[in-house]
Amino acid sequence: MLDQILQNSSDSIDIEIYKDGSLTDADGNVTVTISDANGAILYTNEIATKSSTGKYQFTLAADKTAVLGTYSAVWSFTLALTAMQHTQPFQVVSAISLGYLLPNEYRAKTTLSVSEKTDEQLNAYINRATYLIEAYLGGSVRTKTYEERQKCVIDYPNQGVHIQLDHAPILSVTSVTLEYSPNYIISLTTTTVKISSEAGYLEYFGITPESSLIAGVRDISTTNIRPIATVVYTAGYNEIPERVVLATVRLVDQLINQETKENQTVKSVSIGDYSESYDNMSGPFSLGKIGKDEVVELLKDYKHPIMRNRFI
Repeated sequence: MLDQILQNSSDSIDIEIYKDGSLTDADGNVTVTISDANGAILYTNEIATKSSTGKYQFTLAADKTAVLGTYSAVWSFTLALTAMQHTQPFQVVSAISLGYLLPNEYRAKTTLSVSEKTDEQLNAYINRATYLIEAYLGGSVRTKTYEERQKCVIDYPNQGVHIQLDHAPILSVTSVTLEYSPNYIISLTTTTVKISSEAGYLEYFGITPESSLIAGVRDISTTNIRPIATVVYTAGYNEIPERVVLATVRLVDQLINQETKENQTVKSVSIGDYSESYDNMSGPFSLGKIGKDEVVELLKDYKHPIMRNRFI
């Protein structure tokens, strides 16, 4: 889902610049040119404000957000003596949605007739569907920074540790510390930590006697100490995956149908050699027909790592 700005309000858009996987400052100024949904140019080569290393933002005035629809911001900058541009679409909306799609996106994708429903009414359905989806997945799929304390699994043969995190895909790791006792904590260099992004876990190898990671233990193969890892990391998707968007649409359809009594009891479905039977009276909180339902099929690959049992 695109970034949103409330109509007739002042708000900021931003950009992050990376080089070799790390946030990096541009060589000089970062500028932005912004057009509204009708193509009218609102700002031309305005200088953005640097908020931190590699991060820049620009604030639109309230009188520049009167037109509803999708705007375009073209960021221009030089990095390592190379001129670059990045086009960022964002939307000016009448009601901010906390869900996985906007009302106008839902209207474009649904097969239901919802012309009589306002954006606020559709937002209520979308937010409810998003809440149910996140309960099923075990959390949000949006990009977010987390700080977690996790028990490590010790890899004795390879003198390493494995750290299962609660969110995926992992985009970056800010810091990792291992705590063997309240008085014995060591920080790992993040560049030496191996990241399994999709599975949501970290690996570190090199716990040797010489590194003195385990206080008072010269042979790590003889110790039962399991360190606690504290990890600060960023995980999720910068854009909501299309299958999650489609699942949200289908679930909103179910919620609307349930409320308007348009659901029909289905006894059996057959497509080629595939068949199933069920009824649709279990209510909207079941995410449809668990197991064979389209919503579940669309979402199954986005369950959070612990819930997927990808790593034991």
